[in-house]
Amino acid sequence: MTTVWAYIIAFGMQIAPVTCGNVPYPPAAVVGGTVVTVLDVRNGSVDSAEVLHGDEPFLAPARQALLSWVFEPSANKKLLAVTVFRTPHFFSQGPGRWNLEMEVQRPGIPAPSVLSEPAYPANAAGNGTVALQLKIDRLGKVAEAAVLKPLGALTRPCVDAALSWQFRPARAADGRATDSDVLAICVYRAPLTANPRE
Repeated sequence: MTTVWAYIIAFGMQIAPVTCGNVPYPPAAVVGGTVVTVLDVRNGSVDSAEVLHGDEPFLAPARQALLSWVFEPSANKKLLAVTVFRTPHFFSQGPGRWNLEMEVQRPGIPAPSVLSEPAYPANAAGNGTVALQLKIDRLGKVAEAAVLKPLGALTRPCVDAALSWQFRPARAADGRATDSDVLAICVYRAPLTANPRE
């Protein structure tokens, strides 16, 4: 587990310190995928992680890891967590892109509509997890991104990818679009030397 001290006051929500462990990459996976969950944070602990969308074999590792995350003891909130597992190869036609059609949107929670996976820089090495806090504006665009858990040279590509994501904005009880916060998680595995899509 890694403890990250990051006070995100600009986002209107203090979520730090945060203890967030790595999300494991399933060893048999040769292409990337996504998992979208709503975390119910109560008294700083993740009480439940409701999966809204997910690709196998990524569901169980993402959900299990997120349930172990710990927030500030005063944190009581439902948060959207979007986890992207980057395709583990160097030789790519370009980053993967997912157009999501979420059947149900929870009140006060944005819904991702377009996600892209981060690049894997040629000078990078290794695997692990990058965690970000995103501010989603009333138009569903990512207005800000703050790093909660860095991973060396793999951090910037995660930020760049997350800034391109698109959401249906969160809605207040009266139907008005509102700003919201999202946890973005990029999971990397050291690249394979051949392209598994060929």
